[in-house]
Amino acid sequence: MTGFTYKFVMAAAGMVLLAASSAFAQNEVGGSNLVVKKVYVKSHQGALASSLTPLAAFTPTVISCPGNGDCVVQMTVSAAMGVVLENQAIYVRLRVDGELAFPSVPGSEDVPFIEAWVFASEYKTTRSFTWIKEITPGTHTVTVDMYSSNANSYIGGRTLSVSVLK
Repeated sequence: MTGFTYKFVMAAAGMVLLAASSAFAQNEVGGSNLVVKKVYVKSHQGALASSLTPLAAFTPTVISCPGNGDCVVQMTVSAAMGVVLENQAIYVRLRVDGELAFPSVPGSEDVPFIEAWVFASEYKTTRSFTWIKEITPGTHTVTVDMYSSNANSYIGGRTLSVSVLK
């Protein structure tokens, strides 16, 4: 490959990469050199009743973004769970001030925590998922709901960790 051809191919590849990164950047939330301002942690050891409609997995968590300028909130939910039948799923929904946090599943406001489409017998596991959301200064409320696609599921001990970064 001649020098000119190589430079042209590399320039074209760079333009494609630049276009792709611009498309990704429009859908990204985050920052660099962020400092943890406050961490909120909750743990619940009891089982959550199996429900086909969303139930609160934790009491609402009031958080604060200090000072001037926005904060980035990183929220992680971990839970022990299980399903008994195939074609069964457990979903989790996380909101800040009633708005969905990122990422959420396109066309749905829920993240599938466990899906057992191929298992014919009991399946138990522990899962974790992290959401990110940019918030304005002041107080905000984080809520977490969980539910199942079938009443024969198990949602056990669970933990919520919320970090406010600035």
